Amino acid sequence: WLILAVPIIALDLLYGIRAAKFRGEAVRWSTAIRRTVDKTVSYVMWCAAAVMIAQLFEVAWLDKAILGLVYGNELISVIGNYLETKGINLSVANLWKLIFRKGAEKVGVEVTKEDLEDVIQQKDKEEAVRWLRKAAGHGDSASQYNLGMSFMEGDGVTKDVREGLVWIQKAAEQGCPPAVSYMNDIRGGKDQKS
Repeated sequence: WLILAVPIIALDLLYGIRAAKFRGEAVRWSTAIRRTVDKTVSYVMWCAAAVMIAQLFEVAWLDKAILGLVYGNELISVIGNYLETKGINLSVANLWKLIFRKGAEKVGVEVTKEDLEDVIQQKDKEEAVRWLRKAAGHGDSASQYNLGMSFMEGDGVTKDVREGLVWIQKAAEQGCPPAVSYMNDIRGGKDQKS
């Protein structure tokens, strides 16, 4: 396990420096060296702790599971730094959420409103629209309204007023207040809301 830590530490250092330069931050070698030494010591301690925990609970695979999580989290950090150097800002937490959502989607787990809000807050419009479609398709009126507005404004999708009105009308039929108001404004001949 310690041998596996060497390339992970090296990649973290490499892409961490590149990400810092991409953000316009000054790279101090003393900080880079200190972080590398800290990570090396942490890996040694995690390896020792994982083995002791596995022995304590007499579960042969527990040390591998613990170290898999530790190394997996570090790889996510490396990937996050790499993506940042490519102009894609994706935090470790958001990457774990994305992996969870992809896995949940494959096994058919319903997406919660909290998941949807997380995606919207990440400002990933295309991903947000994809989840809005799912929730809207399941009859969530707020998602129907938001999906309709996305189509009306071309936000995360190709602008399609007709499709937008279909979704807003569905939301209005369920009593969604902003959708009802929007449809009343249209019927009353007022300008469309932006």
